[in-house]
Amino acid sequence: MKNLKRLLLVLSVGIGVAGYFLYVELTTAKITIFHTNDVHGHIETSAVLSNFLKLQKKPYILLDAGDIFQGTPEGDLTNGEVVVKIMNELGYDAMSVGNHEFDKGQKQLKKLIEMSNFSVLGANVIDKRTRQIVKWLEPYYIKEIFGIKIGVLGLTTAAMPYITMPEVRRGLEFQSETDVAKKYLPELKQKADVIVALTHIGLSKDSEDDVFLAENTDGIDIIIGGHTHSFLEKPIMVKNTMIVQAGCYGKCVGRIDLKIRKGKIVEKKYELISLNAKKFGEDEELKKIIENLTKDISKKMESVVGSSAQKLSRSARDRNGEIPLGNWQADVFRKLTNSDIAFQNAGGIRADLPEGKITMRHIYELAPFGNTIFTMKLTGVQIKDILEKSVSGKFGMLQVSGLKFKYDKSRKEGDRVVEVVVGNKPVNLKKYYKVATNSFVAKGGDDFNIFKQGKEIRDTGIIDRDAQLLFVKKYSPLKAQIENRMINITKEK
Repeated sequence: MKNLKRLLLVLSVGIGVAGYFLYVELTTAKITIFHTNDVHGHIETSAVLSNFLKLQKKPYILLDAGDIFQGTPEGDLTNGEVVVKIMNELGYDAMSVGNHEFDKGQKQLKKLIEMSNFSVLGANVIDKRTRQIVKWLEPYYIKEIFGIKIGVLGLTTAAMPYITMPEVRRGLEFQSETDVAKKYLPELKQKADVIVALTHIGLSKDSEDDVFLAENTDGIDIIIGGHTHSFLEKPIMVKNTMIVQAGCYGKCVGRIDLKIRKGKIVEKKYELISLNAKKFGEDEELKKIIENLTKDISKKMESVVGSSAQKLSRSARDRNGEIPLGNWQADVFRKLTNSDIAFQNAGGIRADLPEGKITMRHIYELAPFGNTIFTMKLTGVQIKDILEKSVSGKFGMLQVSGLKFKYDKSRKEGDRVVEVVVGNKPVNLKKYYKVATNSFVAKGGDDFNIFKQGKEIRDTGIIDRDAQLLFVKKYSPLKAQIENRMINITKEK
């Protein structure tokens, strides 16, 4: 009898435990979020993403953190419209607006938004006249899955005044991402169980980035980021906020698996998945759609225009150093305009040039923005101030032609450039020099407002890409190299 009672007790406990776990399982919602960012027109990977998504259990939520089209001929020459059509086919739910969405102007951006079957978010993009969010963007998006409401707050970088042309942001203000998040979070907490910040802010030690956003807000469960092209194989955890980013160019998709019980997240798992065609295959139907939309562009882009004696990388030996490809680009500007000095911003060097054959596509990917070449006259003092800003700035060092300089980062900011030579002579601080650069820099891009102080500022109307194409055709094979145009004499401590 005792053994029977003991057995019954064990069975009842077992049934109770099993019942409890069954109850937990039945009352736990499992939700998956997939995300991309900084695709920059690389729609060739979309057929792989489509096949990957077909393997997933529905429903899920699919998000993108901005910069969808600028960077490839397919994206740029169709003004982003092909990319939006493909995103519609893939079934995106929402995207945050990136800085490059503005490159073709606000009128075209509005057209892209009208074409979109998904929400386009930008809570901190403010109309200067009304002091409210612009009418053509939404602050947030909410999707309900299994009774759980996921609120997605869209934020773009407040650095827009430094990284975009003035004309494309006319009438707009880009408010502090953190301040705007604090404004909307109480409202979202009332409406959603899970709060996602879909941001085009990035990860940067030099600015108020996604980490700063997480540290200075309360209630964001996940930050899905973009802008800095960061391949995060493991999430960054700040307090209770998970920060993720899926690299760039459609090479990867991020996967977030959530378990939610009684409206609260009880588990978060993250995986960065490489979109490998050999592993997942390609959606043949979507592939044909892409081919039909881009066939004329693709044929033109594969034409060979020249060659290079070696691979020319856009990467410097250190984070802010001299780049052979940058030397070559700056040389093109200087020689074409018969200037004394030329500058090229490091962020404007968007791709490598390969050893061997160079195609029209290579040139287009190297210089996709359609900037024109500007000339102006600047004094030696202004030249030195520009170099000081370059050495101490947060956007990477300007690449130079026609001058060489030495700098010491151990000195105080504003007094780091210790020697400047223009041609073969020390810089004359009182003399005016003819300077060439691209329109982005000439208009104060990357915070180089000194260029706007120049005399006889002139837009040549020559697109930088066309100038580089001309020099590739005329002077192949290319032979750019390190020439010690910028020498760091900082002593290691």
